[in-house]
Amino acid sequence: MTHKKLQDLRSQITQIDTDIFDLAKKRLEIAKEIGQTKNKLKMHLQDFLREKQCLEFANQRAQDLKISPSFAQNLMQILMQESLTFQEKDRILQNADSKNKKALIIGGGGKMGLWFANFLASQGFYIEIFDPCTNNLGFNNIYPKGFLSFDHDFIIIATPLSATCQILQDLAQYRPSGIVFDISSLKDPVLPGLNVLQKEGIKVASIHPMFGPSVELLSNRHIILIDLGFPQTNQEISQLFENTMAKLICMSIEEHDHNMAYLLGLSHVINILFFSVLSKSGSQAKNLMDLSSSTFDAQLRIACQVANENPHLYYEIQALNPYGKESLEKLMFMLHSIQKMVYTKNESGFVKLMQNGYDYLKNCQLK
Repeated sequence: MTHKKLQDLRSQITQIDTDIFDLAKKRLEIAKEIGQTKNKLKMHLQDFLREKQCLEFANQRAQDLKISPSFAQNLMQILMQESLTFQEKDRILQNADSKNKKALIIGGGGKMGLWFANFLASQGFYIEIFDPCTNNLGFNNIYPKGFLSFDHDFIIIATPLSATCQILQDLAQYRPSGIVFDISSLKDPVLPGLNVLQKEGIKVASIHPMFGPSVELLSNRHIILIDLGFPQTNQEISQLFENTMAKLICMSIEEHDHNMAYLLGLSHVINILFFSVLSKSGSQAKNLMDLSSSTFDAQLRIACQVANENPHLYYEIQALNPYGKESLEKLMFMLHSIQKMVYTKNESGFVKLMQNGYDYLKNCQLK
């Protein structure tokens, strides 16, 4: 094959790629129209039957063209996900009724604080940030000399967990007229601050977004709304997300923190253990990754994400949760149990342990 032939073939690939992107853009434009039509008809954006039909079409088309069905379905998933993101953003924009409303985000220089700034700005809120961060955040940062009138419709506390409780207590003296809410990963540590605001008759709420700042589409994402005994305030918080596909779940502080001991605390510490043990193995992570296995690769991917997170926040999640010791003690018990099974060559016990896990997880469908 000549160099010219190779160049010609690459040029053809480039043209095909150009056509694919042009068609993808056209698909998004039609998806936007579909989303607007659903909006007028008061329909949910996500249509699970339609998604099933699209995936079945992708599978059949792959068989007809003799290409990989998994490739076709993965491609269709990406296209559908991007279309939903496009539709969700457009619905938020179209239904925005928050013009002339204001939101103050204390800690808006952090990743989640900035997420809320952008989210509320997309709904028409005028955003002010109070944060020592000196970066250009794209919003009016009134720290430290700005005059705080506290006449905002919403005040969001997006500060580190260790500082949130004191900030909530300090806010009480300014008697803000709007709704104050925190987005902390744990609620017991901030409860005294929430109680002070409640006692002063200030509208207060508490939520926990169960996603990170990189999330764009809120489909199948959960936001936990803490039941503080103020249904009207909770309703106003819920309205902030009504044009998204997020699922709001209401629960008590005790139920929330107990769940977080496993959802966050346990999952974090398992990954911390994983990369800590690897670091003591005498093998470089890159060398182990080059050998590869599907289970190791999947675990390493998650461990890399955990290793890049804020270690101070992750420590707080372990140390400040009143239910944290419970999950750690159960983890230690199971580690010692597995160790004993291996050392004593108790194969039947090990098999039973895995069977119990299968029975527990068999009805789970991971998204």
